[in-house]
Amino acid sequence: MKVKKTSHHNNAEELKMRKAALLKQAPVNICKGAAIGVGAILPGISGGVLCVVFGIYKPMMSFLAHPFRTFRTYYLLFIPVFIGWALGFLGLARVVEVLFRVYETTAIWLFIGLISGTFPSLLRLAGERGRTVGSWIACGVCFTLFLAWMFLLRIMTTIAIEPSFFWWLVSGLLWGIGVIIPGLSASTFLIYLGLYQPLAAGIADLSLPVLIPFLFGNILVVLLFARLINWLFELAHSLVFHGLFGIVVASTLAIIPFKATYGISDILLYASCFIIGVLGALYMDKLSLKWGMD
Repeated sequence: MKVKKTSHHNNAEELKMRKAALLKQAPVNICKGAAIGVGAILPGISGGVLCVVFGIYKPMMSFLAHPFRTFRTYYLLFIPVFIGWALGFLGLARVVEVLFRVYETTAIWLFIGLISGTFPSLLRLAGERGRTVGSWIACGVCFTLFLAWMFLLRIMTTIAIEPSFFWWLVSGLLWGIGVIIPGLSASTFLIYLGLYQPLAAGIADLSLPVLIPFLFGNILVVLLFARLINWLFELAHSLVFHGLFGIVVASTLAIIPFKATYGISDILLYASCFIIGVLGALYMDKLSLKWGMD
């Protein structure tokens, strides 16, 4: 009986310490959520990738796969993340749309730096359970296939579709897939379909005819596939995460805005944005390690 009481006491202490750490980290998690929300809006950038690079993806998938079982473990993590996401995705949708239209290249270089600065933490996460030759093969295969697929999308001719309830539902399905499968940028598809601009405007206006089918599509994908994806991570952690690392690197290279007209001032501006992004990501990773929440 004494052993059981001691064990129960230790578990209670661990839970208390975890809650204290999560509360302390809440401001950082709000910033992470905001970055994920803004990243989900920006074309070519996957919200799922940002979840991975910020160390949120694994607990998110565990929570989505078993929400009732894991609620007490993760709710203090996801409340601030969701608040930040709402600020980034909903509150700044109009701002992001305008900034992207006016300062497209500057915004993209900032996010390239942000993603690049998380490569060390991604490799650390991928190697938590060891690395094998197969892990690096998975990384190389995913990198090659995804980079080829992204460049194929870039050269495809854009088509236009009349927005409707059905297409907002399809948009939500695509966005949900981009969340649970990091690297798949829903906005890339939506630009191809001619739905990105009206969707961003609908989100900024909080238009219910747009938001209802869009959110329903997101939820439907999560309910259908979150548990399957989480099972794959448990079954083959090293293979899957090294494959994801390859996808993250490929998606980062694919969104680099190559132009032949860069001047000295442009290079300095974009390099500054890149460096700011890298330093921001490294600082967030340092805080996560400091608080033991990576």
